[in-house]
Amino acid sequence: AKGDGTTDDTNAFNSALLAAKQVLGSVFVPPSINGYLISGSGIVISMGVTLYGVSGKSNGQWAEAKGSTLLITGTGTTPTFIMKDGSQFKNLNIEYPNQVTTSPPIAYPFLIQLYSAVGNDVTIRDIFLKNCYQFLDASTGHLRLNVFNIYGDIFKTGIIIANNYDVDRLENIHFSPYDDINVNTALASYRGKNAKGIIIQKADGIQMSNIFAYGLQIGLVIGSTTTESWGQITNILFDTCETGIYVINIPIDSSFEITNYEYTMNSTYKNNWGLGITSGIVLETPKGHLIVNGYVYGYGDACIYSTTNFSNSLVKIKDLSVMGTLTPNMIGTSLITHNGTGTIKISNMESTLSKTLVSYGGGSSKILLENANVNRDSLSTYKDFYNPPTNVTIASSDTLNIPSNTKVITVTGTTTINWITGIQPAGTEIIIIFTASLTIPNSATTGYRLNGALSATKNTVLTLISDGTNWLEKSRSINNIA
Repeated sequence: AKGDGTTDDTNAFNSALLAAKQVLGSVFVPPSINGYLISGSGIVISMGVTLYGVSGKSNGQWAEAKGSTLLITGTGTTPTFIMKDGSQFKNLNIEYPNQVTTSPPIAYPFLIQLYSAVGNDVTIRDIFLKNCYQFLDASTGHLRLNVFNIYGDIFKTGIIIANNYDVDRLENIHFSPYDDINVNTALASYRGKNAKGIIIQKADGIQMSNIFAYGLQIGLVIGSTTTESWGQITNILFDTCETGIYVINIPIDSSFEITNYEYTMNSTYKNNWGLGITSGIVLETPKGHLIVNGYVYGYGDACIYSTTNFSNSLVKIKDLSVMGTLTPNMIGTSLITHNGTGTIKISNMESTLSKTLVSYGGGSSKILLENANVNRDSLSTYKDFYNPPTNVTIASSDTLNIPSNTKVITVTGTTTINWITGIQPAGTEIIIIFTASLTIPNSATTGYRLNGALSATKNTVLTLISDGTNWLEKSRSINNIA
């Protein structure tokens, strides 16, 4: 290889890698002032072979004329490098010298792709990217991919994971622009409307940590409409991305646990780049558990946003805070915008903002809040608010309807109650206190089951518990106190 920046070194790389294949050896790329020009594609890094050099990144800045730099110019659809079982790609700088700074940029193929069916135990680490359109395609069947210390710029796709059947590990991934976003507004807008940092479609127990992305359309995509994935993610931050985490599908028996998550949005760049609705978390069709611990702040439109496709789903989120030193107007529309018909249960949500808590886009959805510490100026926007439960007073009538999110009902009047409606989820308890004498006959057909007819007097207490279909008597206390 010449390494003069102008001679095509594709054949030299192919020859060296082929020789290394014979002995499961390594190919070293020496540092070069001008870099190694590679115009070809489909360069195979065979089983057990390592391609490595000296990384030239320095404090997160592109270090020209330093380290082992590959100048990628090949276009088309075939990835530049194809990696097989146990191969390694590490300590290399990647630059696309012909990439344009206008919109749209040149749609280069992926830099790396795992070889179909024999791309197991691949390691990619200490890679520095400049003007990269697409970095890593790990969508073919594989096991135990390891990706560590990736730092650089992407225009369309950072990493896509699919068809993984044993734990993949991604650590220390940092995607950030290297062009001046104030000068190249068109390119920044393209990235902000099209680029996705990490896409996880089918991954069994993926483990990710220390993930950052800036200026992308979506920082992290989880799942697809046809496959599922599950795993654990920690220390994740998305800055000025249209969407932080976009959850397409989590199966009902699976979960993603995300801890130490932060999302923020810069309103100036949002407007300059023409971005759409900005949100920390977007829900499409998940049914399983989404456990989130973190903060959402900045000039976003919503903390959580569900699409119209969010139906027949129950997603659970916990430990999400929208707070800190924010001023009341820093969240644009509402903390939660719900457009679908599914149910979102949120535990331990905190917010100090005096904003609309939930806005609905026409769907018959539910928001279930548990242990919420939020501003309560707009509780009327909730269809269900489970904590704290409310106490209501209702006049006795032929039909006693149990309102949702109610713990204690005080019943006034003496009219006989023949029906009890308003069935709640199984396990829901309701306490009924009577202020006067009345009768509730026992019946097997009216939505409740008592231990015999009840002749209530003043201060009688009846406790019912729902089995999801009927109200069942748990206890009664006849208190004849005037």
